[in-house]
Amino acid sequence: MAETSALQFRDVFKKHLVLVGFLGIVLIALRLAPVSPGMGGVANYLPLHIFLETLAIVVAMLIFVVGWYTHARTRHFGALVLACFFLGVGVLDFSHTLSYQGMPEYVTESSPQKAINFWLFARLFAALALLLAAFLPNFNVGHWLRFALLSFISAVLLLIHALLLGTPHILPETFNPESGLTAFKVVSEYVLIALYLLAGVKFLRQSLSNGSVEQLYLAAAAAVMAWAELFFTFYADVTDVFNLSGHIYKVIAYVYLYRALVVTGVTAPYDRLDNMSSRLQATLEAVPDMMFEIDRAGVIHGYHSHAGRHSLVAEPAHFLGHNFREFMPPEAIAVNERALIEVFSKGATSGHVYSLPMEDGQHWYELSSSLIRSPYGHDRCLMLVRDVTARINAKRQSERDQRILKAALDHLPVGVAVNSVGEQVKFEYMNDNFPAFYGTSREALEASDDFWNLVYEDEQERASIRERVLSDFASGDAGRMIWKNIPLTRKGQETRYVSAQNIPVPEEGLSISLVEDVTEQRRIEQELRIAATAFESQEGVLVTDANQRILRANDAFLNTSGYTQEEVQGQTPAMFSSGLHDEQFYRSMWAEVVGRGHWHGEIWNRRKNGEVYPQTLTITAVRNAEGEITHFVGDFIDISDIKKAEEEISKLSFFDSLTGLPNRARFITLMQETIEQNQQDGLFGALLMVDLDNFKTINDTMGHQAGDKLLVQVGRRIQKLLRPGDTVARYGGDEFIIILAQLEKDSRKAASTVQELAFSILTSLEDTYAIDQQKYFTTCSIGATLFDGQSVTTEELLKQVDIALFQAKDAGRNNISFFDPAWQSAVNERAAMVAAMREGLKSDQFIMFYQEQVDQQGELIGAEALLRWRHPEHGLVSPAEFIPLAEQSAMMPALGDEVLKMSLKQLAHWQQDQDLGSFKLSINLTADQFYAPDFTDRLQSQIKDLELDASRIMLEFTESVLMDNLELARLNIKKLNKLGVHFAIDDFGTGYSSLSYLSQLPIDLLKIDQSFVQQIGVNQKDMAIIKSIVEMAHALGMEVLAEGVETEQQRSYLFSQGCHLYQGYLFARPVPAEEFQLLAHAGDGGSL
Repeated sequence: MAETSALQFRDVFKKHLVLVGFLGIVLIALRLAPVSPGMGGVANYLPLHIFLETLAIVVAMLIFVVGWYTHARTRHFGALVLACFFLGVGVLDFSHTLSYQGMPEYVTESSPQKAINFWLFARLFAALALLLAAFLPNFNVGHWLRFALLSFISAVLLLIHALLLGTPHILPETFNPESGLTAFKVVSEYVLIALYLLAGVKFLRQSLSNGSVEQLYLAAAAAVMAWAELFFTFYADVTDVFNLSGHIYKVIAYVYLYRALVVTGVTAPYDRLDNMSSRLQATLEAVPDMMFEIDRAGVIHGYHSHAGRHSLVAEPAHFLGHNFREFMPPEAIAVNERALIEVFSKGATSGHVYSLPMEDGQHWYELSSSLIRSPYGHDRCLMLVRDVTARINAKRQSERDQRILKAALDHLPVGVAVNSVGEQVKFEYMNDNFPAFYGTSREALEASDDFWNLVYEDEQERASIRERVLSDFASGDAGRMIWKNIPLTRKGQETRYVSAQNIPVPEEGLSISLVEDVTEQRRIEQELRIAATAFESQEGVLVTDANQRILRANDAFLNTSGYTQEEVQGQTPAMFSSGLHDEQFYRSMWAEVVGRGHWHGEIWNRRKNGEVYPQTLTITAVRNAEGEITHFVGDFIDISDIKKAEEEISKLSFFDSLTGLPNRARFITLMQETIEQNQQDGLFGALLMVDLDNFKTINDTMGHQAGDKLLVQVGRRIQKLLRPGDTVARYGGDEFIIILAQLEKDSRKAASTVQELAFSILTSLEDTYAIDQQKYFTTCSIGATLFDGQSVTTEELLKQVDIALFQAKDAGRNNISFFDPAWQSAVNERAAMVAAMREGLKSDQFIMFYQEQVDQQGELIGAEALLRWRHPEHGLVSPAEFIPLAEQSAMMPALGDEVLKMSLKQLAHWQQDQDLGSFKLSINLTADQFYAPDFTDRLQSQIKDLELDASRIMLEFTESVLMDNLELARLNIKKLNKLGVHFAIDDFGTGYSSLSYLSQLPIDLLKIDQSFVQQIGVNQKDMAIIKSIVEMAHALGMEVLAEGVETEQQRSYLFSQGCHLYQGYLFARPVPAEEFQLLAHAGDGGSL
C-alpha cells in the first residue's frame, strides 16, 4: 500500500471529501428538481448509454489488467480480489450493454428486464469485490490461488449468463413498462447501496488509521457507487436523467478504483525506486573510500564517491575512459588484475592490498569489488579502494612493540598470559612458562574449550578452585585476585603448586594472568615445619649422637616406654633391650645403619615396668656435608594393638563368622596340607560333603535367623562326632565339608570308618532341633570320597565329593553315597547338555508351545506359554530334562527373559487377528527374573514397543517365588497391575507359606496343581484340598483354574466344586503357535 506524509494525506483527503460531497449534493439536487420521474427520457439515449458503458467496461478491464499484472509480484490478496471481480464486472457490464433496449438480439431478445438483470449482477460483483478487499486479511497469494480465483470468477460468469440467457423467467421482475421499477429492483439497489457504504466505511477507517491514499480512493469509489445505485432507484424510464446520472457516477467510481490500483501498482513502485536511487546516491557520495566502475578489460567508466576524492592521484576527468594500467606501477597492476579475474569469475572479491608512491611517501591501499551484471552482456565491477596506510603503519608499529614485549615476557621467571575470565577461558597470549607451570602445553591450552577441565583433573579440586576464582574476579576487587598455593593434581604424578594473580583489564573484557610454580618453595617450608614438629608426632622419636648416647626423646616415646626425659638422656638404647634378640641381631642392625644409612624392621623392647612389647623401628643416620655421621634418629611405633588386630583379622579371614568353623579358604589350605601329609605317611584320607535336605523350607517358614541358628547347631553336632585331627568346615550355604586325615593304609578299612562316621552324622542330624521355642526336624545327604594323596588335587576331590553328593540326593535324600567313577560320565553329559543349552539360546533353538485354557462351555479364554527345546540332533527335548539343569546352572533368568520376549511377540501377532478374540496369555516367571531391579521397566517398555493390550497378559509364579521377597513382590505386582497386567499363582497348594498374603495382593487367578487333580476319585484328602482352595479363592474374589485335567470325571468333580476354568489334555495338548491359531479359529480345541 502506498504511504504518504500526514500533511500530504490531509490535503488529498480534503480534496476528495469535497468531490464526493459535491457528487452527493448533485444527487440531492437532481432528486429534488421539478422534473417528472415519468418524463419521456433523454433523446438518442442508446448511443450515449453505449458510450458510457464502454467507458465503464474499459475502466473495469484496466482495473483487472493493472491489478492482475502489477500485483503478480506483490501477491496481495486484496488487490487480486478487486482485479478478478472487476473482470466479472466488465464482462457483465458488456452483456448489460448488449442486452439494453434497442440493441440487436443478444442470444435472446434485448429488453429492460434482461439488461437490468445483467446490471444487478455486475453491481453485486463490484460490491462483493469492495467488501472482500476491505474485510479479508491482506496476505501473500501464491500462483495457484490466483488462478483458482480467476477460474472461480470465470465459472460464476458462465453460470450467470446461462441463467440470464437460458432461464430468465425464474428470476423476479425488476421493471414494468407501465409502473417502472419493481419493489424487488428497488430493494436490490438499496442492498447494494448498504454493501457499498459498509465497504466504504471500512476503507475510510483504514485510510484514516494508516494514511493510505489507496484506501482513501477505495472509500471514495464505494461512496460514489452508492450514489450511483441511489440514482437507479429513482428512474421511471430506462432513458431518463436519473439513469443517465447513475451511469456517469458509475464511471467516476470506476476511475477512483483504477486510480487506487494505479497508486499501488504503477505510481508507488516508481516513487519507491526514485527514493531508493536518491538514497543510494547519497550513500555513495558519503562513502569515504574511492569507488570506481571498471569493465573486464580494466577501463574505468565511472567514479562515484565524492568524499574519497582527496585520496585520488588525479581528477576523474583524467582517468575516466582510460585503462587503470596506464596509471599504476607493475606491482599494483598485478594486484588489480588478480582482483579483476576473481570478481568476474566469483562475483566478488576483497582483501587485496597494494602500495603506490605518493608525494608524502608510500601509501597502502586495500580494494574490494563486486560484480554488476548486465542483461546485455556488458558486465562491470564496482571497485572500492580504501587508503589503509595509517592502519598498515599502526599494525607494523604494533607488531614491533609486540615482538619487544614478547621477548621480555618470554624470559620472565613467571608465567604470563592474556585471557578472558569465566567458564570458558580463551587465551590471546601466553609465554612459555605459563603452560609449563600448569603442566600442559601451549597447543592444548589454545585448543581447549575448557581450561578448568584441562588443568585440574581432580573434580572436587577443580570445582572448588573455579568457584573461588570466578567469585573473586566477579567482585572487581584486585586485592582478592591473588591466589596462593593452588594444587595441580595429575594421576601418576606428584602434586605441584602454583600461586596466581589476575590483573583485570575491564575495558577489553580480559585479564593479565601471572602464575608462579611454588612447589619447591612449599617443599622447603614443609620440611622446616616437619623438622620443627617431628618430636611432637604420635610416633616415638629418639635422637642420639654418633656414639649412640641419647640426646633427646619426644613425649610419645617417653609415654610408650614409661621413662622420663632425665632418665634416658646420656644413656644408650641398650637400656630398652628385651633380651629376646641376640648380639648378632644388633650387630647386623647397626652395620646396615652405618653402611646403607638406615634400617627398618620389627623389634621387641622392654618398658620401664618390665613389660615386653613389639615395635616397628626405623633408624636413620644423619650425615654432615662431608658425609660423616653426626646423629642417629630412631622412629618407634608401638604395634601391640596391630599384632592383636592381625590375629583377629586372620581369624575372620579363615573362619566362618556364623558357626566359628573354618571357612572355604581355610579348608582349601587344610585340605592341601592333609593330601601332602597322607602322601608321606601312605595313609588314606576321606572327604565328606554334608548338605541339609530342604533347608530352604525353614528359611521360608521361620525366617533366615532361624536358619542361621539351625546351621550353628548342625556344625556343633558334627564337631562332636569327629576324631582329634579331623576338620569340619562350612563350605557355603547349608553345606559342610569334613576332612578325615590319616585313616588306614587299607582302603576297605578306611571306607568302613568313613561309613560309620557318616551314619553317625545322619543319625545325629535327624534328632529334634529346638529353635526359638519351636521343634524342627531335618535330614541331610552325604557324599564321600577316599584319597591317598597320590596324584590327586583338591579340585579333583571336590568334584568327586560333589558327584557323590548328587548321587545321594538322586537316591532320595537322607542318604550316604561314595564317589562312583561311572557317575563322572553322567556329570560330563550334564555339562555337555548345559553347554548345548547355552548354544541353543544363542541360536534360537528354544521355541514356544501354547496350551488352551477353556471355560465350562469349552470356550477359549486363555493359553499358557510353554517352553520347548528343538535340539538340532535330538529333536524336541522334554522340559523335564532341561529345566532342572537350567535351574542348577543359573540359566533360568536368561531362559525366562527369552520366554517372556517370545510370548509377548506372539501375543502382539495374535492381537492383530480380530477373529481370535481377546484371550489372555499366561507366562511363567522365575524368581531371579521377577526380582531383577529393572524387570518392571523392561516389561513396560516391551508392552509399549509392541503396542500390546496389557490386560491380555497373565504373569504366573509359584508361592515360593512370592515368599522370597514379599514386600518387593507386592511393589512389582501393584506397579504392573496399574498397566492392566494380571497375575496368577501357579501350582497353588503345594507350598508351605501362609495364605494371608493373598488378601494383600491383586492376584486374579489361582491354579490348582495337577498333582491334586490327578488324585480326584483316588485320594479324599487331596479332593478336600481342592474344595478348600476353590472356596478360599472365591471368598477373596479370585478365579480358579485347574491344571492337568485329563478325564471327564476330573472335570465333573471340579465343576461341582465351583472350578469352571480348565487346562489339560482333556481339552488340548500344547502345540506350536501356528497350530494353536488354526485350532482357535476352528473352535476345536477339544479334538486334541
